[in-house]
Amino acid sequence: MSKARGMRLGLGALLLSIAAPAVVAQEAPADVRSWLDRMNVAIEQLNYRGRFVHVIEGNAEELRIVHRFADGVVGERISSGTGDGSEILTTGDGVRSVFPSKKLVVEESERSTIPVASSLSYTDELEHYYQITSFARGSVADRETQVVSIRPRDEYRYGYLLFLDQETALPLKIQVRDEQGQVIESILFTEISVLDSIPEYAVASSISAEGFTVKRPVDAGFESTDPELWAATRLPSGFRLSLARQSLMAGSRYPVQHLVYTDGLATVSVFIAHPDSDPDMPEGFSRLGSTNAFTLTVDGRLATAIGEVPGRTVQRIATSLDAR
Repeated sequence: MSKARGMRLGLGALLLSIAAPAVVAQEAPADVRSWLDRMNVAIEQLNYRGRFVHVIEGNAEELRIVHRFADGVVGERISSGTGDGSEILTTGDGVRSVFPSKKLVVEESERSTIPVASSLSYTDELEHYYQITSFARGSVADRETQVVSIRPRDEYRYGYLLFLDQETALPLKIQVRDEQGQVIESILFTEISVLDSIPEYAVASSISAEGFTVKRPVDAGFESTDPELWAATRLPSGFRLSLARQSLMAGSRYPVQHLVYTDGLATVSVFIAHPDSDPDMPEGFSRLGSTNAFTLTVDGRLATAIGEVPGRTVQRIATSLDAR
């Protein structure tokens, strides 16, 4: 799930009390590659439903998930069990987030699913920036797991611990760890069932949004893929530009440039506001769990770099922005 969706699957303190299994034998990279490849297929193509706990900055929220894969199309519903009843609905067309307490619906064109795990695929290049190994078996939600450790080789990335179901390779527990090795966000499944099939109605919204305000992307025909308007000139090693576009944002008549930098696992988004707009964003650092943001004014424009990376990473990228 993406961060704009109110109930982002984040990660922290609850899992600090759960001991990680001891390391016994490091498997060859080929075995790790196999586990990660299986994980990516499982997240997308299995039918499952369950409950998990999202912990961020000491606050825990229980969420329910139903994931359906049929005829090559993904359907998913994530709903809050302890919050305000919000829902995130994923279809082949994008994401629809429903917030009953605000009478608000936000529609986005990006697909979303479990963070970290959904974006990770093993490559030899990734080994330059992370040490990826596998550990002894563990147990989550009464299911045996294989544990995969992803440790950064420098201070510009976070580390991750993935507990993958032995039978299906679904990630049943995910920890995000900071530069000191402390768990700062976590996901923990307390129940999960893998099914042969799931009916389509199970991933439909249970909330009537009649009378709600609907915010959706504006005309995509406005978008420009010109990557040379702005660029970060001092990227941490391994990060590269993966997206550059300019588009109108919902509720605004001014365009925003959007840049995305990634190392294959970590991702940083950069938003550069139009000089005539009046964005309400304080300058400096802000943080929520593992997500850091850094905002500053560059040539009269407000620029924000945000991502699940250490603060020094977003600051370095934001302060190196230059108009070309």
